[in-house]
Amino acid sequence: MTATAYNGTGDWTYTNSTGGNVRIIVMSCRTTGTTTVPGTVTCGTATYPIYPNTTWGKGVVNDTSTTPVEYIMHDTGIFSIASTITGSPTGQLVIDNSDFNNNLQSTWTVPSNVHNISVVCVGSGAYQGSAGALAWKANIPVTPGESIPYQVGKKSVTASKDGGPSWFKDIMTCYAPGGRNGYNSDQDPFVGDGGGQGVRGAGGYAGDGGSSSNTSGASGNAGTGGGGGGNGFDYSYGGGWGGGVGLLGQGPSGAGGSGSGNGSVTGTHGQPGSGGSGKTYGGGGGYDGGNSVQEGGQGAIRIIWGDGRAYPKFNTGDDESATGQDTVIQSYNIVVIPE
Repeated sequence: MTATAYNGTGDWTYTNSTGGNVRIIVMSCRTTGTTTVPGTVTCGTATYPIYPNTTWGKGVVNDTSTTPVEYIMHDTGIFSIASTITGSPTGQLVIDNSDFNNNLQSTWTVPSNVHNISVVCVGSGAYQGSAGALAWKANIPVTPGESIPYQVGKKSVTASKDGGPSWFKDIMTCYAPGGRNGYNSDQDPFVGDGGGQGVRGAGGYAGDGGSSSNTSGASGNAGTGGGGGGNGFDYSYGGGWGGGVGLLGQGPSGAGGSGSGNGSVTGTHGQPGSGGSGKTYGGGGGYDGGNSVQEGGQGAIRIIWGDGRAYPKFNTGDDESATGQDTVIQSYNIVVIPE
């Protein structure tokens, strides 16, 4: 009987039905993967590992694997090579919007092997007004290849313009309204598993942003639940912006900005919460008479996926290392020789 060569990609199984023994020779096998968990070679009752990112076999000069390359298979025995799925791949995506005129509306395509995600949305802060809210939603079931709509609110850089709302999938899944302009602090409620309303500081993961002081010359109030701090304010000279909020999960709340103290200088900015930077993301705009701090902080969405990652604070940091991508059989060349 003559030898038979088998070439291909992915998993492969051979059942011996020749009536006698066969010799199976792995001439070469290439693998890919991002974990240290191996695939498998099975010959009857014996199992051996196939390590990711290796090329091995009888025809390989520099063998990087200790897996055997020749096997004897008895009649009715089964030989196989197989990938090993160890969990979900890990990833993240930040989408923001610096446009002054239009909310950013688009769709996001779910990556391969991703079946569950977690999202945070922050509305943009208003020009000379209040901050955007924050909303988060954990454990959203998704399908690989699915196209999911979203919106990131536009920046507010003109008087009498509110900040734009941000949402993911639809306004009933995760929705964070933008800030209101001027002294109007009324705001639609956020929608999600948790979050906070924007006041002068951006909303937090478990509480609202801080407010401005009601007394001229006094300091603003701190945010709660990781929200941004309110600005200090003086009725004659104005105030700074409200603190923004970060997207990497719940962290410390931002302190309020200081007032003028003696009614003669502008109040200072509120501090950002949860690792934000200045009024980014979502901080309310300032009141200091024509300077650039009048505009609010921009809105944003952050999507994360991977085993054990979920808002508000479970492995939500800036980490794209894989926790469970497949070890994949990229190609194989196997010869079967009847004895």
